[in-house]
Amino acid sequence: MGGGCERMKYYAYVSHSPMGLDITRTLSEEQILVEYAPFWFEEMHRKFGKEYVDKHYTKDDCIMDWVVINWAWEVEKDWLKND
Repeated sequence: MGGGCERMKYYAYVSHSPMGLDITRTLSEEQILVEYAPFWFEEMHRKFGKEYVDKHYTKDDCIMDWVVINWAWEVEKDWLKND
């Protein structure tokens, strides 16, 4: 993200609803950052200190952390047309 010519990536993951249903959600990198980055950066700052995090971590690190903890996988944008 950030070079301007990179394509937006999309990630899918299985969300478990309170009704016991498994729902596949697909989010763009921007949606991940809106939903997860505030929490992620706050926790990283608390653990490592703001100065260290701001120097050594990027939004891409946040996205990759989200991918790992949600067992998400990258999907092609064309895949989204199947709904």
